[in-house]
Amino acid sequence: YILYDEPTSGLDPETSNTIDELILRLGRTIGATSIVITHDMHSVLSIADRVGFIHDGRMHWTGTVPELHTCTDPDLCAFVRANEYQIGA
Repeated sequence: YILYDEPTSGLDPETSNTIDELILRLGRTIGATSIVITHDMHSVLSIADRVGFIHDGRMHWTGTVPELHTCTDPDLCAFVRANEYQIGA
C-alpha cells in the first residue's frame, strides 16, 4: 500500500492533474494499492476505484465513484453537492 495524505492540497489544477496521473502510474507500475486522503472531489473522480467517506471520526459510507451520486448518507450527499459547483457537475 501507498498512503497519500492530501497530495494535491494547495496546488493549481494543472499540477493537481499531474500528481493524480503520477499516483495512478506509480500504482500500476509497482502493483500497489494507493490510499489517497483528500477533500478534492476532482481527484476522487479522476483516480478512485472505491471511495470511503469519513465524517466526525467515523466511516459513514463506502462505495464506487458512480455510487457517490446515488448515496443516501446525508453528510456525504451534502459534501458531494457542495463540491459539484467546484467540479462543474
